[in-house]
Amino acid sequence: CIRDRYYPYMKVIERVKELSRFGELVTGNKKERKIIDLIKKFFEERKDISEIKIHPQEVINWNERASFIECGNKIEAIALPYSPRTDLETKNFKIIEVDNLLKIPVYYAMHHSYDALIFTIDDKMRKIVVKERPLLSNSPQYPPTVPAFYVRKRDINKIRDSRCRFYNDSVTQISTGYSIEIIKPGKTEKGSVYITAHHDHWFSGEHDNLLSISVLPEIHSEYETHIISFTAEESGCFFSSFSWACGSKEFVKNLNMEEIKLVISMDNISPESGIQVFATPGYKNKLEGLFDEIKISPSIYTDSYRFLKKGVPTITFSSIHYNNYHSEDDIIQWLSLIHI
Repeated sequence: CIRDRYYPYMKVIERVKELSRFGELVTGNKKERKIIDLIKKFFEERKDISEIKIHPQEVINWNERASFIECGNKIEAIALPYSPRTDLETKNFKIIEVDNLLKIPVYYAMHHSYDALIFTIDDKMRKIVVKERPLLSNSPQYPPTVPAFYVRKRDINKIRDSRCRFYNDSVTQISTGYSIEIIKPGKTEKGSVYITAHHDHWFSGEHDNLLSISVLPEIHSEYETHIISFTAEESGCFFSSFSWACGSKEFVKNLNMEEIKLVISMDNISPESGIQVFATPGYKNKLEGLFDEIKISPSIYTDSYRFLKKGVPTITFSSIHYNNYHSEDDIIQWLSLIHI
């Protein structure tokens, strides 16, 4: 029966779509607790769960209510988090075209002399946090001072070297984010395994990272297992230049690392784009032949890095070649999951 064969995949996709209907989720948003309640519901049918914990933490919430650029005609644009609220007309702006989303924070930090910055990559709207310094520091820093916007590449030619109006109605405020931890007792005394993902996301965020969240209820282990969905992976870190994975940074503070055997992290999974593995030494041989690419190096851009810094072995699954990363087109088609 085709339905029986693909039922596990269909169940995962159904969870993705159920989570996705909440839309974009920035840490600290009022919708986050509803997402947490839904994730909790996904585990209710399992009989092997002993405890579910909700971990609140203080975060920075950024809420963009409306943004646009007007140069004669109004141009569709989005403000990049945490751009300051602004409404100004100026000739002193700069258009910066990059070929990689991760370059935007670097170029942003280099161009403080302009009144506004415009970034573009391609014809998809995209988001990433901008910050005053590109260096990777965990310390709180000053919020960004120059408003930064993202515009589709096809609309760049509508922006002339003339006076333009830059409008961004956004609010930045201290709020509360929530991580959820599901604990399953082990059948062995050889330590515990932590399996992690994150639920905050830009746009629909179906690959990054609702697919990983939706796979979590299907995971079983003989070890004591801690299944975690983190808050504040994409943003929320009080303007620090290490602006991601602050949910997991807070979480690891109170852990006994000696009891953790392994951390497995899933972030930005796209089966159709190929899944890459970042593993600490000792795990490559066990994984060879199962995945497209295995690297013996840390994945600094995921929650697993916070555990790795504490000396815990990690395996990270990610699709670094996924071309809809942090974009409005991060949407899963119903049949894509059969490639797993």
